[in-house]
Amino acid sequence: TDNVGVDQYKIYRLDSTKGFVEHATTTDTTFTDTNLSKRTVYYYYYVVAVDAAGNQSLITEVKSVQTKR
Repeated sequence: TDNVGVDQYKIYRLDSTKGFVEHATTTDTTFTDTNLSKRTVYYYYYVVAVDAAGNQSLITEVKSVQTKR
């Protein structure tokens, strides 16, 4: 609710035992997750934008991604 621009994005990924946990932080608007299972698996993510003042946006819609062997 202020005019300070986005400083970073926090990427949350669903953990089967802990629920959604912070998985990565990036300043880019794209993200590549390299820590994935070698078998076919679904991963679930959401993102929160954070400005330089530390204000956080609402979470994005949860998105699913499927890996392939």
